[in-house]
Amino acid sequence: MPFDPREAVGARDSTPTRISCGSGGCDRRSTGDTASARPRGFLRAMDVVAADQELARAATLFPARELVKKIVAPILDEVGERWAHKEFGIAHEHLASGLLRSMLGSLFRLYPPSGNAETMVLATPAGERHEFGILLAALLGATHGWRVVYLGTDVPAADIAIAARLTNARVFALSLATWHQGIDEELAAISRLVPVSTRVWVGGAEASRYAELINRANWILVRDLEELEDRLGR
Repeated sequence: MPFDPREAVGARDSTPTRISCGSGGCDRRSTGDTASARPRGFLRAMDVVAADQELARAATLFPARELVKKIVAPILDEVGERWAHKEFGIAHEHLASGLLRSMLGSLFRLYPPSGNAETMVLATPAGERHEFGILLAALLGATHGWRVVYLGTDVPAADIAIAARLTNARVFALSLATWHQGIDEELAAISRLVPVSTRVWVGGAEASRYAELINRANWILVRDLEELEDRLGR
């Protein structure tokens, strides 16, 4: 599960690199990135209307899963990289999150789950405010026909457990993008409170730090986009 947007890079198509030049200079990127170039450019310029229009246009051109992998993943990748290098701040991150939450709502309408669809609850634990990973996972879940319950970021363990019980969730997807004080206690609480009938999938840049707890709790560490898609399709 590419809960760190930078982890999505390895799951994209292996396409040759080419150099594209414009008024802003030359950018060396793979041809697989070109479809996302315009929305990424508008996002850099904080042109919300244009970025939203480009995403809507892309949604009419690509099948849903291609849309997620060829448009959404590169956007999350770029924002994550620029944020890590302090080229982007919280404003860019929030802008991208808002655009992708809107896309998630559109996919819910375009791909409504069937009456017998399995439920997938997604959240980040209390203190974790980076949502790109669970947004991407939610988008993919919707395209695979899951009933997606998106709780968002910074959700206490008790509330996660209530959502899992009320929805009879087959899966709870948890993103660990950063380390922060108190996260160990929150994860321990989640392992105690979430129903045993709900499988817990964990991804993100910091997920491997908790390999021992993941193994002990019988959770599943999802390492990348391909593994996530495989599990969603089972």
